[in-house]
Amino acid sequence: KKVSLPESRWITVLNTHKPIISQADFDAAQLRLKIRSYNSVKRGKTHLLTGLVFCGDCKAPMSTIRESESRTYLVCQTWRKYAGLKLCTSHCIREDDVINETAKKLRELAESRIDRKQLAEDIASELQKIGRTDKTAPAIRKNLETVKTARLSLYKDKAGGVISQKDYDDFSEALEREESEILNRLKMYEDKQDEKEIQKTVYETLNFEKITRESLIFFVNKILIGNDKNIIIEFSFSEP
Repeated sequence: KKVSLPESRWITVLNTHKPIISQADFDAAQLRLKIRSYNSVKRGKTHLLTGLVFCGDCKAPMSTIRESESRTYLVCQTWRKYAGLKLCTSHCIREDDVINETAKKLRELAESRIDRKQLAEDIASELQKIGRTDKTAPAIRKNLETVKTARLSLYKDKAGGVISQKDYDDFSEALEREESEILNRLKMYEDKQDEKEIQKTVYETLNFEKITRESLIFFVNKILIGNDKNIIIEFSFSEP
């Protein structure tokens, strides 16, 4: 079982190795992740294209209209709000068409501009350096020992009649879940990937078969939808 821990209980060790991307690029991506223009029908869930798609004419954000479980359309927000005033047209387009076109363009750019083999070798080299200098695993082990000590103390309290059986069961279950989560995190840091596995991961990532919110935010500045359904993608870097 996985248990989400509050940020106050995260173990973070900063600047232990040379970053693959600069801090400025990382901070910029994090800032752009906070962008909002429209949300999914399910409240609280950030939509994949939130804050990235705009009307090519009036430049207003595009809104979603969900026709079915498998089909969602994007329309100009100005048209949707003020249709009677004819300030703009719908610019209606299927959302999956926008996503597929964006993924296609990203694949084309990755193939023409990125040496995947060299990138995999660079990542493998960085991981080897991390293995020699990373302080995260020892910190996780220390946290694991803290949880084990807490479980032992809890058992003593129950044996001594300090807490009830019900309280013991509740606390013990919570600590067991936390210990399982810590062990999973420790395994993640201790597992070693060989270069072939890293290369496979790099190739799969840059194929953009399943595009993610993070990759969109990092690579795409904005997407403009023309009245003729023409899709113009502005990337966050200069195209060749």
